[in-house]
Amino acid sequence: MEVTPEQIEEFESTKKVQDYITVYSKYSGVITKKIVHEGHWAVAGEDIYDVVDMSTLWVIASVPESDINSIRMGQSAKITSVSYPGEVFNAKVNFISPMLTSDTRTLEVRFDVSNRNYKLKPDMYVKAEIGSANYEWNIVVPRNAVLRTGKMDMVYVKKGKNAFSPKIVTVGGERDGYYLITSGLKEGDEIVTSAGFLIDSESQIRTGSSSHNLEVMEEEIKEEPEFNKDQDVMKDMKH
Repeated sequence: MEVTPEQIEEFESTKKVQDYITVYSKYSGVITKKIVHEGHWAVAGEDIYDVVDMSTLWVIASVPESDINSIRMGQSAKITSVSYPGEVFNAKVNFISPMLTSDTRTLEVRFDVSNRNYKLKPDMYVKAEIGSANYEWNIVVPRNAVLRTGKMDMVYVKKGKNAFSPKIVTVGGERDGYYLITSGLKEGDEIVTSAGFLIDSESQIRTGSSSHNLEVMEEEIKEEPEFNKDQDVMKDMKH
């Protein structure tokens, strides 16, 4: 806090001593603590108030030990709260603790979050969903939905009634029985979650990486998909 140049000029011009003056803070924000009261004799450097800028807050998340390898400085994140259903606040990782919390086996990760319209409050419980550094959110599918031939990865996408078309996809990683799909699928695609039931292993190998073979296989599937009668296929099909 300080006296402004305009106030000093006024003192110099009027040559009058005022009983009360207004002291302006160099910072804007919310007063969270009032340290002194009327009549207090303040000295230079003494704290008068605690003023907090609420436009940007810290979110402290406890990341399980199994997920530590996925955390990077600068990663983007989505912050959500039960107080504002459906509303997302953007955040970025600005600190990763060098020490693990032994009793909970978690790592403390801190985010800078933009507090839009000052909706988030200190000590509020929130949920943090961490994405890539480029804030790119991808599609995940069950592991059994992907056919991996060694030359290409495929899933079967529903094209119509009893018609399923093979689609080449890019697998970006695997976790907890799911594959991360970085290309080849879009939101809303209906896929077969157990693609191995649609064709036998010989047909899988025969497809190879040729786009011509892929087109032939697609036509075969559209004409009359063959299923193993001894297996209940429909129980493994999901949207």
